[in-house]
Amino acid sequence: MKITLATIGKFHNKVLLDIAKKYTQRIRAFATVEIVSFKTEQKFLEKVGPRDEVVLLEERGQTFSSPDFAKRIYQFQLRGIPHLIFVVGPAEGFSETTKNKGFSKISLSSMTLQHEQAFLILTEQLYRAFTLLKNIPYHK
Repeated sequence: MKITLATIGKFHNKVLLDIAKKYTQRIRAFATVEIVSFKTEQKFLEKVGPRDEVVLLEERGQTFSSPDFAKRIYQFQLRGIPHLIFVVGPAEGFSETTKNKGFSKISLSSMTLQHEQAFLILTEQLYRAFTLLKNIPYHK
Protein backbone atom coordinates (compact mmCIF):
# COMPACT_ATOMS: atom_id res chain seq x y z
CA MET A 1 0.00 0.00 0.00
CA LYS A 2 1.22 3.46 -0.87
CA ILE A 3 0.56 6.20 1.68
CA THR A 4 0.62 9.87 0.80
CA LEU A 5 0.75 12.44 3.58
CA ALA A 6 -0.58 15.60 1.99
CA THR A 7 -0.76 19.15 3.22
CA ILE A 8 -2.66 22.07 1.78
CA GLY A 9 -0.60 25.22 2.01
CA LYS A 10 2.97 25.86 3.07
CA PHE A 11 4.75 24.49 6.08
CA HIS A 12 6.20 27.43 7.99
CA ASN A 13 7.65 25.54 10.95
CA LYS A 14 10.63 23.64 9.55
CA VAL A 15 11.41 22.04 12.93
CA LEU A 16 8.05 20.25 12.97
CA LEU A 17 8.47 19.25 9.32
CA ASP A 18 11.92 17.79 10.04
CA ILE A 19 10.53 15.69 12.90
CA ALA A 20 7.63 14.54 10.70
CA LYS A 21 10.15 13.52 8.02
CA LYS A 22 11.97 11.38 10.59
CA TYR A 23 8.76 9.49 11.35
CA THR A 24 8.11 9.19 7.64
CA GLN A 25 11.52 7.54 7.23
CA ARG A 26 10.58 5.05 9.95
CA ILE A 27 7.22 4.30 8.27
CA ARG A 28 9.10 3.28 5.12
CA ALA A 29 10.01 0.03 6.87
CA PHE A 30 6.31 -0.91 6.58
CA ALA A 31 4.88 0.94 3.58
CA THR A 32 5.73 3.20 0.69
CA VAL A 33 5.16 6.73 1.94
CA GLU A 34 5.60 10.22 0.57
CA ILE A 35 4.97 13.77 1.73
CA VAL A 36 3.29 16.07 -0.78
CA SER A 37 2.27 19.69 -0.42
CA PHE A 38 -0.42 21.36 -2.51
CA LYS A 39 -0.92 25.09 -2.83
CA THR A 40 -4.71 24.79 -2.87
CA GLU A 41 -7.45 22.28 -2.18
CA GLN A 42 -8.37 22.40 -5.85
CA LYS A 43 -4.86 21.31 -6.85
CA PHE A 44 -5.15 18.43 -4.39
CA LEU A 45 -8.59 17.37 -5.63
CA GLU A 46 -7.31 17.30 -9.22
CA LYS A 47 -4.71 14.67 -8.21
CA VAL A 48 -7.11 12.28 -6.43
CA GLY A 49 -7.62 9.11 -8.44
CA PRO A 50 -10.79 7.00 -8.55
CA ARG A 51 -9.26 4.17 -6.48
CA ASP A 52 -7.59 6.44 -3.92
CA GLU A 53 -8.83 6.29 -0.34
CA VAL A 54 -8.76 9.82 1.06
CA VAL A 55 -8.83 10.62 4.77
CA LEU A 56 -9.26 14.23 5.80
CA LEU A 57 -7.94 15.37 9.15
CA GLU A 58 -10.99 17.25 10.31
CA GLU A 59 -11.87 18.47 13.80
CA ARG A 60 -15.33 16.90 13.54
CA GLY A 61 -14.01 13.59 12.25
CA GLN A 62 -14.04 10.23 13.96
CA THR A 63 -11.62 9.84 16.86
CA PHE A 64 -9.55 6.75 17.54
CA SER A 65 -7.33 5.41 20.26
CA SER A 66 -3.90 4.47 18.96
CA PRO A 67 -4.76 0.72 18.89
CA ASP A 68 -8.04 1.46 17.10
CA PHE A 69 -6.22 3.63 14.57
CA ALA A 70 -3.83 0.72 13.94
CA LYS A 71 -6.86 -1.52 13.34
CA ARG A 72 -8.18 1.03 10.85
CA ILE A 73 -4.89 0.95 8.96
CA TYR A 74 -5.07 -2.85 8.97
CA GLN A 75 -8.61 -2.69 7.56
CA PHE A 76 -7.35 -0.53 4.70
CA GLN A 77 -4.67 -3.14 4.03
CA LEU A 78 -7.21 -5.98 4.09
CA ARG A 79 -9.42 -4.12 1.63
CA GLY A 80 -6.47 -3.91 -0.75
CA ILE A 81 -6.50 -0.12 -0.88
CA PRO A 82 -3.68 0.69 -3.34
CA HIS A 83 -3.28 4.33 -2.33
CA LEU A 84 -4.18 5.83 1.04
CA ILE A 85 -4.03 9.62 1.26
CA PHE A 86 -4.14 11.51 4.55
CA VAL A 87 -4.74 15.21 4.08
CA VAL A 88 -4.06 17.98 6.56
CA GLY A 89 -6.03 20.99 5.42
CA PRO A 90 -5.19 24.64 5.27
CA ALA A 91 -5.03 26.75 8.42
CA GLU A 92 -8.63 27.92 7.92
CA GLY A 93 -9.92 24.36 7.48
CA PHE A 94 -11.34 22.48 4.51
CA SER A 95 -13.95 24.06 2.26
CA GLU A 96 -17.48 22.67 2.25
CA THR A 97 -16.82 21.38 -1.27
CA THR A 98 -13.98 19.18 -0.03
CA LYS A 99 -15.85 18.12 3.11
CA ASN A 100 -18.81 16.99 1.00
CA LYS A 101 -16.77 14.76 -1.35
CA GLY A 102 -17.52 11.66 0.71
CA PHE A 103 -13.97 11.27 2.02
CA SER A 104 -13.36 9.65 5.40
CA LYS A 105 -12.71 12.11 8.21
CA ILE A 106 -10.66 11.60 11.34
CA SER A 107 -9.85 13.87 14.24
CA LEU A 108 -6.60 13.65 16.17
CA SER A 109 -8.01 15.60 19.11
CA SER A 110 -11.18 17.29 20.25
CA MET A 111 -9.02 20.39 20.56
CA THR A 112 -8.21 22.47 17.51
CA LEU A 113 -4.64 21.80 16.42
CA GLN A 114 -2.46 24.04 14.33
CA HIS A 115 -2.18 22.23 10.98
CA GLU A 116 1.59 21.71 11.18
CA GLN A 117 1.23 20.14 14.63
CA ALA A 118 -1.55 17.91 13.31
CA PHE A 119 0.74 16.75 10.52
CA LEU A 120 3.47 15.82 13.00
CA ILE A 121 1.00 13.96 15.23
CA LEU A 122 -0.34 12.10 12.18
CA THR A 123 3.12 10.89 11.16
CA GLU A 124 3.90 9.72 14.70
CA GLN A 125 0.55 7.94 15.02
CA LEU A 126 1.04 6.21 11.68
CA TYR A 127 4.42 4.95 12.80
CA ARG A 128 2.88 3.86 16.11
CA ALA A 129 0.09 2.06 14.23
CA PHE A 130 2.56 0.04 12.17
CA THR A 131 4.60 -0.89 15.24
CA LEU A 132 1.41 -2.06 16.95
CA LEU A 133 0.44 -4.14 13.92
CA LYS A 134 3.90 -5.74 13.77
CA ASN A 135 4.22 -6.21 17.58
CA ILE A 136 7.28 -3.98 17.70
CA PRO A 137 7.72 -2.50 21.19
CA TYR A 138 7.37 1.23 20.57
CA HIS A 139 3.87 2.06 21.70
CA LYS A 140 4.36 1.85 25.50
